Amino acid sequence: MQVLHERFAPDPDVAVLGVHLDDRGDPTGYLAKHGYTFPTMANGPDIASLYSTKGIPTFVVIAPDRRIIYKHTGLMTDAVRDTIERKARNARANRG
Repeated sequence: MQVLHERFAPDPDVAVLGVHLDDRGDPTGYLAKHGYTFPTMANGPDIASLYSTKGIPTFVVIAPDRRIIYKHTGLMTDAVRDTIERKARNARANRG
């Protein structure tokens, strides 16, 4: 996620967000300790249910019209990261 966050940071039309799914731990502290700079949202269970997320990690690309255009549950491999990046760029290019 950090790589995607850095790749899309200059693009105001694309956001990379983490979602914290439970009330345990300190997600902000964990991210800072490990050098992660992507923003993380609370209320994870509510957000996960909106997108029918059943497992973690799950990566979702959401088009500007709020359609899910890509969803992957499992570890992020280079191939998954490339697909996420391509889908996000295509969604941005095809908006409007």
